[in-house]
Amino acid sequence: MLGKLKKMLGLTDNTSEDPALTVGEARLHTRYNLEDFDFIRLEFPLEQYPRLRDISYGGFALLKSGLALPEFSDPEIPGHLHLFHRICPIKAKKVHEDRDKIGFQFIHDSDGILVFLRSFLEDMRCGSTLERIDPILLNENFQKKYTLALRGDGPVDLYIDWRDGFLHRALLTQRENKVYQEVRWVEGSLQTGRVLDQEGVAPRMVTDREPDPQALQKSLQIMVGALIKRSDWLEPLTAFYDELRRWHKLKE
Repeated sequence: MLGKLKKMLGLTDNTSEDPALTVGEARLHTRYNLEDFDFIRLEFPLEQYPRLRDISYGGFALLKSGLALPEFSDPEIPGHLHLFHRICPIKAKKVHEDRDKIGFQFIHDSDGILVFLRSFLEDMRCGSTLERIDPILLNENFQKKYTLALRGDGPVDLYIDWRDGFLHRALLTQRENKVYQEVRWVEGSLQTGRVLDQEGVAPRMVTDREPDPQALQKSLQIMVGALIKRSDWLEPLTAFYDELRRWHKLKE
């Protein structure tokens, strides 16, 4: 299992340093800047919780900002990654330090950390691929309802009605295995649901009685990827992310 994951993610046992953290070399793994997001937290053997600057499959960087690392007798530093309510033990080693950040490489001696990282980095990657759809490809109903339509890997579809500087409605759909999930926000009201197709029965949308926390979490992770990578449409994307975060906190 570990060998398959390493091969799939481009991690090899003979890599001495994570290219994502080595200055001057091409990066093998995309780094996602997390300075503006709080859903991932690192617990390290320090007096205070350090702030994550960025993270990838290969490693992570901490914002220095007065942070002082003690001298560890063992080069393998233990810690924990917190993702919402999930926790994963990690081991890392320091590989780089400059004026602003301290870089670490994950020690992948089990598949646990790779599975944990993939559970949110893949959503963020899909969010980072969102591109605008030509309105002519949308049906007339969607053209009337939404001013912005985006599509990315997954597949992920995001539709937003942004007018006069305000978010009026948004719809995000994503595929989980063979099931399509959706998160729909309209003027402050939020619903989640999924399309089921069982034994040849025509697909139909089943709406959850209460917003599903897992659907909200995946949507948040997708939106983080979109916000990190997109320099345009920041206002509508940020407005929708803020609404998703508000609803997720209500479910915590």
